[in-house]
Amino acid sequence: MKDKEIFERKKSNICVIRRGFFPQDPRVNKEVRTLIEYGFNVDVVCLKKRNKSLKEKSEPPNIYRIPAPHIKRGIVKYTFEYLYFFIAAFIVVNILNLRKRYKYIQANSIPNFLIFTAIIPKLLGARIILDIHEPMPELFSSLYRGVLAKMIFKILILEEKISFVISDKIITVSEPLKFLFISRNKFISSKIVVIHNTPYIKTPNKHFIKKNTKGLFKIISQGTILKRYGFKTLIETVPYLDNLIPQYKIIIIGEGEYLVDLISYVKEKGWEDKIEFRGFLPQKELFENIRECDVGIIPIEEDNFTQYILPNKLFEFAEIGIPIISSYLKTIKMYFGDTILYFKPGKPEDLAERIILLYKNYTIGVQSSQRVKRIIAMYTWKIEKEKYYNLFR
Repeated sequence: MKDKEIFERKKSNICVIRRGFFPQDPRVNKEVRTLIEYGFNVDVVCLKKRNKSLKEKSEPPNIYRIPAPHIKRGIVKYTFEYLYFFIAAFIVVNILNLRKRYKYIQANSIPNFLIFTAIIPKLLGARIILDIHEPMPELFSSLYRGVLAKMIFKILILEEKISFVISDKIITVSEPLKFLFISRNKFISSKIVVIHNTPYIKTPNKHFIKKNTKGLFKIISQGTILKRYGFKTLIETVPYLDNLIPQYKIIIIGEGEYLVDLISYVKEKGWEDKIEFRGFLPQKELFENIRECDVGIIPIEEDNFTQYILPNKLFEFAEIGIPIISSYLKTIKMYFGDTILYFKPGKPEDLAERIILLYKNYTIGVQSSQRVKRIIAMYTWKIEKEKYYNLFR
């Protein structure tokens, strides 16, 4: 790279906003690490976890955390928490911009309207980028029914359109999502780009070599613990696996609002010896845990929102090389075809049947993981991060 280009980048300040935790959010963490790697000065505005400080500036990036109140689940919760974070982030971003004069501000949905925290910096010359992790209209229509759902859907379609109008660039995570957004916002076709949610692994495995687990068949799933991600379906495979697999353990890694419910359910059923919750783990520890296991499960429930999901954990399993069993969902099927095993979403008996199949004939899983490796070679973060960096040139 030319010295002039490096010098100019080192002078460039970028703010990344996410109503989520950092560095726990794997996509935002990858993006921020990439920007730092290329020489940018990066500030992150995010939610505050209980054990974290409000400001963290000892090493890049600078992190500014917003403590958010937590109320009961439901439409009131979402509305209040989104508005609270928006107002707080608006204040923080604009105070920081007075001193730092951001060249770029990136808002990571949801909600999309976080992009409006950057409206004043935009008027002062900053360029703003919207990274859409999930389609908000489809997400909320999957959570609510009836007249309320129809009203919310129409409002969120309008919110999406306005957010797209003021964005200079738009990022999303898969081709089906890109086509969905363009289908109802034709004007964005020239400014939307797909950056696949692939893991940042510096030294990926060429071949999966499972660690010795002394005969214990280990089944793993990980990610944000939400109801729609189907962890309960995985847990409910226990009665079907008993007696057919002599020794097994289901390992669930992650945290989220549904975790307490799952722990209570496991205790109620008396399955504590079969299910192990390991909480959130940093990436290095997460990958070590995955390498100990025999099969990775993507148990996502099916609805008009999850059909568009291409989960980060699927790519993580694939990069490491562990055999994968996934819910049969449109976007996953489009990318991976028949290279992985599928089961009917929400059907623990069907999932258990696939797990037992791999247990009895593990060669099927090894062959499957080798085919998956060839597919994800087209979507490594080394490739995706160049596409991402080009947005800031």
